Amino acid sequence: HFLIEKYGITLPYEYKIQGANESDDREVYFKVYKAFISWSQEQLYQNPYVLDYLYNRGLLDSTISRYFIGYCPSYSHSNDFILYCKKNNLLMDDIMRTDLIHKKNKTFYLHPSDRIIFPIKNTMDLFCGYGGRIIKSGDIRAKYVNTANNEFFIKKNIVYGFSEARESMKKEQSVYIVEGYMDTLMMVQAGYKNT
Repeated sequence: HFLIEKYGITLPYEYKIQGANESDDREVYFKVYKAFISWSQEQLYQNPYVLDYLYNRGLLDSTISRYFIGYCPSYSHSNDFILYCKKNNLLMDDIMRTDLIHKKNKTFYLHPSDRIIFPIKNTMDLFCGYGGRIIKSGDIRAKYVNTANNEFFIKKNIVYGFSEARESMKKEQSVYIVEGYMDTLMMVQAGYKNT
């Protein structure tokens, strides 16, 4: 702490020393996202047509598992996620601190409903966001939705796959930067783990 102040060093948010309330908010946020990613992984394996979509796109089980890819089912499953969170000692108030669930007309619904979930980690290797992609051909919604920017997730400051590529980047002393989630995953499968 002394050196930080002495030399005026600016740390990324996740490294900052925080007060009790900020620390609690931070801990809850990451717990909710960890629960969401675990739940969405379970949902993927309960929806074979979504898994088939990923296989048809060329993804292997090992890649799906390594990158924690999941599926968020339709709005009607929002209560399932809430119950899953309760089993993991997370309250509704905790969930509402994220943008995962919205409330409309006294009904709660999952923001990334009926989408493949590409989990995003921060530099501390914590789940902090997602990219959600539609898969049904008749779906007229935006192709992707993402976690809204907040104090724990600033999209322009996070690179998808960085956490998984870090060791390979060190070893290879190089990195490949590509545009999308699937581009990253296919490059990794082709042997370019520093993507």
